Amino acid sequence: ANGLEHSPVAPAGAYVPPKSVGNGETFSHDLQGTDQLREGLRPLASQVAERLRKHHMKCTALQLTIRDPHFRDICRQRPLAAPTCTALDLLRAALEILSDCWPEDAPVRALTLTALSLVPEEQAAEQVDLFDVSAPRRRARRETLERTMDQLRFKYGRDKI
Repeated sequence: ANGLEHSPVAPAGAYVPPKSVGNGETFSHDLQGTDQLREGLRPLASQVAERLRKHHMKCTALQLTIRDPHFRDICRQRPLAAPTCTALDLLRAALEILSDCWPEDAPVRALTLTALSLVPEEQAAEQVDLFDVSAPRRRARRETLERTMDQLRFKYGRDKI
């Protein structure tokens, strides 16, 4: 407005990549125990991973926000071993964070999962483990499978798979 900005003006509708991708849910009843928490995190991880793939991004860190029945929140984050956009990797990392910071028998009212430190797919690099050289291949196959599932859901509806 004052003519002080020197950056170029982006045209209307220009794509701006997201800085983070997240999803959360407040449950109708408190979740308790590892099995219930895993089932609460599974759809969140799936939705976050699907949105990452839609934006052609991978995340290198994950944040988990936990709300107890008294509406107190704790927020923890962790870097990932490799850039990812698969639901399984996000779910595993979220469960690790959860087990490190939350008592197993404590009730949970809401969970939020957020993918952080996003990088474009073509720029995502991975440090290969000297003793597990098949890990990148497994990760690539899992990613291909999830992309195929995305296409099927888009074509036939979310409830078909």
